[in-house]
Amino acid sequence: IITIGATDAYIDVSNVYIEMNFILIVHQSLAFDFDLAAVLATLHDQQIIIDVDFLLGSACCQEWGCDLTYNYFNINSSYHT
Repeated sequence: IITIGATDAYIDVSNVYIEMNFILIVHQSLAFDFDLAAVLATLHDQQIIIDVDFLLGSACCQEWGCDLTYNYFNINSSYHT
């Protein structure tokens, strides 16, 4: 979410929705009451899908990432509250 706010593109930062493996985790830019165990269970899947919706139209894109190393998660887990 921090990176989303760093863009120069117009985004209504109060109206962002994020799903992780089809489980809603952010609703209107606020943490959603989701089942953490259900999300964690999907992290063993071969593919992890993070869907970010700005409710600004029908355009879409696909990005690929691969830094799923222990250190990446160790460093970034400190952001989870």
